[in-house]
Order: sequence, then C-alpha cells, then structure tokens
Amino acid sequence: MRPLEQRPRPLEERLRSHLAELERDGLLRQRRPPQGIDLSSNDYLGLATHPLIKERMAAAVCAMGAGSTGSRLLRGERDAFTELEQRFAEFKGTDRALYFGSGYLANLAVLTTFPEAGDTIFSDEWNHASFRNSRRTDQHENSEGSRHDQDRRYQYPKQILCGCNWQCSDRWIVLCGAGV
Repeated sequence: MRPLEQRPRPLEERLRSHLAELERDGLLRQRRPPQGIDLSSNDYLGLATHPLIKERMAAAVCAMGAGSTGSRLLRGERDAFTELEQRFAEFKGTDRALYFGSGYLANLAVLTTFPEAGDTIFSDEWNHASFRNSRRTDQHENSEGSRHDQDRRYQYPKQILCGCNWQCSDRWIVLCGAGV
C-alpha cells in the first residue's frame, strides 16, 4: 500500500479542482438556450425547425421507429441509411459513400483509420477538436501550427514540397483544414 501522501486524489476532489481552475481562467462554459443569429451550431441553416423537414422526420419515425438501437455493425443498420449512401455515391459519381452521424465522427474515423506509423499529419491549432483528438495517437508524426505564428503557418506547404523525402512513396502527408 502506498503512503497517504502518494495516493491519488479522489475523483470528486480532482474534478472540483479542475472546475475551479477553469472558472478562475474564465474558461468555464455554461449551457444557455439559443438566441440571436446562429453562426456557430450545426443548425446554422435553420433546418431543424423547417416545416418540411419536421414533417418528413415524423413520417420516418412512424415508418421506421425512433433511435438507432445500436451501431450499424450491431443492430442499428437501416435500409434508409444504405439507400441514402447509394444515392449520394451516384450523385458524386463514386462507387460508395459512407455517412457519419457528425463531422466530428467522420474526422475521427478518417484520421484514426487511414494514417499509419511514419505518416505525417499537419493541422492548424484552430481546427475543430475532432482533428486534434484524432491526432493524439502516437502512430504518426503530428505538427500543429499556430495562427499567431505566421511564419510557421505558411511554412507547411514549403515543408511538404521541399522538406519531405519523395523517394519514400509509401508514406502519407495529411494536411487538415476546415471550412463551412
């Protein structure tokens, strides 16, 4: 048994300490009802309250039920998902398409699945959290630039073109960017 002074702090104490630190630094976030013009959520087009969308959603729930019942690999697969992906693949002129429940999940899936050991991922510090969270694995090199460090930010293309060994064609260089 470890001496008392070496034992980890209880969970509640850790959480209270962390919350106090966030509050002290002005970083503690609060939930608030939406108000004003929406420029920051996933519903910036206002489709969540569009009458036709609500009508079609209600019809889909009546026809197929509510909720996924689990991941698509378990018991959550629905014909509607496959049909939607097939229609989108045709629209894009590709063999297949795969839909994710959010952009966060799509970024996380792509950046934890495709890059391998030795690959390099470049990302800006202000990119969405999904980029940063997926880059926390140690399987590849990570380089994150700062918008406040303009020299480093604009060196990325130069690093990619001039600083990489193009003889080693089995390594990937992934440049992460985000936009609406």
